[in-house]
Amino acid sequence: MLCCFFKAKSGTMEHMIIGVDIRPLMNRQPSGVSTFLCHLLDNVFKIDRRNQYKLFYNSWHSVADRLPAWDYPNVTWQGFHWPNKLLTLSLALARRPLIDRLIGGCDLFIVPNICFLSLSPACKKLVVVHDLSPVFYPEFFKTKWRLAYWLAGGKKFFRSADALVAVSEHTRHDLITTGAGDARQINVVYPGLSAASASAAALPPAVPKRFILTLGTREPRKNLVSVIQAYEALRRQGEDIGLVIAGGSGWLNQQAHRLIAQSPVRADIAILGYVAPAVRDALYARAAVFVYPSFYEGFGFPPLEAMQARCPVITSFSSATAEVCGDGALLVDPYNVRQLAEAMAAILHDDRLAARLVNKGLDIIKQFDWSESARRLTEVFYRLA
Repeated sequence: MLCCFFKAKSGTMEHMIIGVDIRPLMNRQPSGVSTFLCHLLDNVFKIDRRNQYKLFYNSWHSVADRLPAWDYPNVTWQGFHWPNKLLTLSLALARRPLIDRLIGGCDLFIVPNICFLSLSPACKKLVVVHDLSPVFYPEFFKTKWRLAYWLAGGKKFFRSADALVAVSEHTRHDLITTGAGDARQINVVYPGLSAASASAAALPPAVPKRFILTLGTREPRKNLVSVIQAYEALRRQGEDIGLVIAGGSGWLNQQAHRLIAQSPVRADIAILGYVAPAVRDALYARAAVFVYPSFYEGFGFPPLEAMQARCPVITSFSSATAEVCGDGALLVDPYNVRQLAEAMAAILHDDRLAARLVNKGLDIIKQFDWSESARRLTEVFYRLA
C-alpha cells in the first residue's frame, strides 16, 4: 500500500489531509470528468487507508441518490447547500469562500477540472487536466462558456497549481506547448476502463437490426456532421445499414440536426439521446462498427468501451485518440468525409479486418486499469508531500 504523509518536526510520520472537489459527481448524466473522478477515487480509497479525505460538494437540492457508496473511516463528506449560481459568483468575483477552510482545513486539495475555486495560500493544489479544447477550439463553445473559462483563470488556473495530472501524453504535450504547465509539474495518469454491464439490456425499439454506432455528447467537437455525411455516402453506394446516434444533447449542434432532418435516409437514423450504462454497453455489443471521428480529445472513453464490447472502432488520428487506441482502431482524418466512409465500408465488407481490430482492441484495453491509475495518483501525493 502506498501511503502519503508529511514529516513532522518530531521526526514521526503523519498522514495528509486531502480535500477533493466532487461537484462533478452531482450531475445526473455522467460525463468523462465525473467518470474519471468517481472510479479513480473509488480505487484510491481502497489502497490508501492512512490519509484523511474530505469530499467537498455543493447542491441546493438533495443529492443523496448521487453520492457514491463510499464508507471508509478516513473519508468524510463535506456537503453544502447554497445556490450554485451564488457560490459561483462569489468565487468568481470575491474569491471567497476559501474552500479548504470551509471544509475545516487540508494540506492538499484535488481539483478534477478547471472551475471557479479559491484556496488559501498554505493549501497545495493538484489539478486534473482532461484537455485544452477551449484553447485550441474556442469556436466549439458557447460565448458564455468561453467567458467562464477566462474568468476561472484559463491557462493561469493550471499554472497556479503545485502539480498537474494529465490524462494522456497528448494532454501533457498540449500543456507544455501552450505554456499552461511546466514539464516538471505534470504527471500523466491514464484513466482505467470499467467492466461492462453484466446484464444484457434490451435495446430501444428505434434501434435497427444492423447499425453503425456513434456515441457522445452532441457538440461540434464530436464531429457528428461528418458521421452523417459519411453514412449518407455509404448508403448511396447501396449499403443497407442503419445509423444510431446516442448521447446527451449538447450545444451548437444545429447543423447536425438540420442534416438529419433533411437526410434522404432520415428514416434509418435513430437518435436516442442519453442512454444508461447498461443500454450503452448493449449498443456497443450489437453495433457492426463504432465511429468516433472527434476533432479533439484529451483521452476519449467511448472507443475503449467499444473495444471492450468486441466492436471494431474507427476514430481520429488527431489528438489523444490515436495515442489511446493505437493499432486497435482504424485511424482517419476527421476532416475527410470520404476517408471516413471508406473506413466504414472496409470494416463492413472485410471480416478479417474487423476480427483483427477486435483482437487488437482487446489487447489495448488491458493497459487501462483503475487500480494502476490510483497507484500513480498516490505517488503524486507522495512527491507533493
